[in-house]
Amino acid sequence: SRHRTAEVIDLTDMEDDGGDRPVCPCCTVPRSICQKGRRRAQTRAAAKEAVTAAATAAAMVEWACPACTLWNMPSAATCEACSYQRDQQHAGQLPTADSDSFQRAARRERQRAVEQFGFDIYGSRRHASAQLDHLT
Repeated sequence: SRHRTAEVIDLTDMEDDGGDRPVCPCCTVPRSICQKGRRRAQTRAAAKEAVTAAATAAAMVEWACPACTLWNMPSAATCEACSYQRDQQHAGQLPTADSDSFQRAARRERQRAVEQFGFDIYGSRRHASAQLDHLT
């Protein structure tokens, strides 16, 4: 698609010399006096501003982890649940399933549970069920 920039030509000081003047792409009226062309240029400028504002606002809100879909704080460099690194999103890489990241996520989840409920809803390690290695 071609992008055209708005061009304003001041004809108040010019005499009509019969030369070619820029014509509005919407109609055949000279660009400088065409209201339709002016509105079109204003609409495009407003749309561009809206897109820029939306992109700025999006950077200030939570971001969804592409690996686990958890919504994270805008300042978080990694996902709180799966440790997915946010800068990897642009490279299109997914995190590897290493045990360290799962353990960090489990510790964070336990801490959240204690803060929210006042106790570890997952139980202590000595009373926890045995880990089934074939499922992990």
